[in-house]
Amino acid sequence: MKKSPRYAVAILAGSLAFALSSHGQDDAEEVFTLSPFEVTSGDESGYRVNNVVSAGLIEQQIYDIPIPIQVLDDQLISDFNVDDFLSILQYTPGVQQTSTGTIGADFRVRGFNSRPLRNGFFVFNPPVLANVERVEVAKGPSSVLYGLGATGGVVNRISKTPKFVPEGSIYVGVGNYDYFRSLLDVTGPIAESDKFAFRLIADHVTHESDIDFEEIEKSSITPSLRIVPTENIILNFEYEEQYIRNIPELGARTITDAATGGRHDKTKADLGGTDYTFSDLGPQSWRDIDTETLTAEGTFILSDWVTFNAAYFDTKLRSDEGRLLFARAASGARFEIDNRIIDNEAYRANFLFNWGLGEDVQVKSVLGYDFREELPTRITRRRRASSDGLVFDPATLTLPQSEIDAVREVSPFRNNPRRITAEGIRLTNTITALDGKLHGILGVRSDESETEALASGAITEGDDVTYQAGVIYELREGVSVFANTSTSYTPNGSLDRDGNTLDPETGKGFDIGFKFQTEDGKFAGEITYFDQTREDVAVRINISDDPVTPDIDESASFFELSGKEQSQGFEFVFSHNATENLQLVFSGSLYDPEVVSDDNDPRRVGLEPEDQVSSSLNFMANYSLNDWILGMSVNWRDDAPAQSRYDRRNVRTDDYYLVNLFAKYKFQLMERDAEFSLNIDNALDKRGYIPVQSNFGQPLQAKAGLKLFF
Repeated sequence: MKKSPRYAVAILAGSLAFALSSHGQDDAEEVFTLSPFEVTSGDESGYRVNNVVSAGLIEQQIYDIPIPIQVLDDQLISDFNVDDFLSILQYTPGVQQTSTGTIGADFRVRGFNSRPLRNGFFVFNPPVLANVERVEVAKGPSSVLYGLGATGGVVNRISKTPKFVPEGSIYVGVGNYDYFRSLLDVTGPIAESDKFAFRLIADHVTHESDIDFEEIEKSSITPSLRIVPTENIILNFEYEEQYIRNIPELGARTITDAATGGRHDKTKADLGGTDYTFSDLGPQSWRDIDTETLTAEGTFILSDWVTFNAAYFDTKLRSDEGRLLFARAASGARFEIDNRIIDNEAYRANFLFNWGLGEDVQVKSVLGYDFREELPTRITRRRRASSDGLVFDPATLTLPQSEIDAVREVSPFRNNPRRITAEGIRLTNTITALDGKLHGILGVRSDESETEALASGAITEGDDVTYQAGVIYELREGVSVFANTSTSYTPNGSLDRDGNTLDPETGKGFDIGFKFQTEDGKFAGEITYFDQTREDVAVRINISDDPVTPDIDESASFFELSGKEQSQGFEFVFSHNATENLQLVFSGSLYDPEVVSDDNDPRRVGLEPEDQVSSSLNFMANYSLNDWILGMSVNWRDDAPAQSRYDRRNVRTDDYYLVNLFAKYKFQLMERDAEFSLNIDNALDKRGYIPVQSNFGQPLQAKAGLKLFF
């Protein structure tokens, strides 16, 4: 496939010309309509959200969609003072973060990989939440809607947008482990105009941990602009810059068992520390990540039955990471500098057609095209004490600055630039019939992809047609049954032993379940059974240069295709407004993942894939009394096979549960609304638990803050 898409120019140019020439043809007296590609607030209560966009690209009622979906709204994010994606996933059973590295957060949904979305675009940027209005989690293969990389489902971050009503807030919070956060959010019309509105969000967070040397600093600034030149045109522009600095925490490492000679993960205590807080990264380690993101989107309401939408998305990530690795029995200390450069550019165009088949059948069809190009590059340099003369002081766990500077001058041992391009054209139909009792979704998509290893020149091309079909039927008022089936297609950007790219990953699945909501709205929920499979899964294979002491830097690693994996089980979410003041939410995911086939490593067959938490539960409650709001969350995660670089079958994390508490008090300050908040995360002070890969979770953290509204 060529870098320039073959049919993109015709679709985009023709669509835009049609949009610009037709937008003024409607009756001038028509009332202004919000974009159907944006989500608006419906009849919502507490943490219950009724309208979503992630299940069909356009706004829909959550109980009219034959797809399991859960929404974490801005109220929940604010109540629990969540500022990153690892924390927000506690409240979403069946979804787990699988990495905390330089490129941000990757996820597993139902045990299968899924990269996060930002307003429908796949992203690599770090997981900052300040500009997020809500997080929508749509379960099941979703390649028809979002293209490549949505095997298990999607985690879609919806950005906050400018408002034409002036409002704003400023928050300042402090806590233990030197926690400090300042957050500004202000929006309103420009010069009292009804055509131009702005929003500015700035966030800064710093804190430490009980892990040695660990420090985290996160900053972001997001200006955005909304222009409504006519009642039929809506333009949105957003720019965001994020900066993250921290000392990367490597977690429990893989070492050799002296008794058996086998390799497996153990706690940091086994590497010489007194307890799990020991870090085998020195105090001179660092990780700096800068990310810039630009989004431009336009919606043109051409008539009552045709709407055109186009969007452009560009992300640039630059990282500089230094790692002092000193817990080595044989090879001694070494220092590495790892640089990543990722450029991600994408755009899409959609036509929405509203039409019908007689009086009783209404259809909304979205005909769209999207294209994206990713250019990831990773360059790593290092010097060892054993072979390169690196000077290291074991008493202070440091080395001279001149030694660090010298590492930047050596030739890289890893330099693997790649180019990944993908384009697709799709048609998705949502159908309503039988007096609104029947809702369906039917979609098909054609994709082409090309993955090129720029160092070797190896190219892997792929193409596939994916589909999605589902129906939900109201059996009686407030009770519906649904079923859907879908497929997925994902190019593998990883490289094999010889530096060649791998064949694409494919997947398929089906869901069946119930959705219900009582007439008074006090009780609502859904129960789902699902069965999903994926084939040609890229699995990391690590090789140790030293037969006794493992390398923990991934320098001697490659990927191979593992065969077939299956995931099947149940999910549920219930919400109950017990009284006007009390809301309860209970959700869970209980599934059975299994490696069905693996020709490269038959020992894995019949076992659980690594890093998959098969069972998780969450309970939330909030209670309001006069000017007080009190709330809690209990999150439970089952034990799971951990990622081990040498023996994947002998290592399991422990199960654990976390309790988070919050309290808010509303009052007047300087004749303005104000709010005092107290958050206690991990209130029972659970220590040494592992929420992602082999990384340890945070201890008890208490945060007190003041928020002033204006």
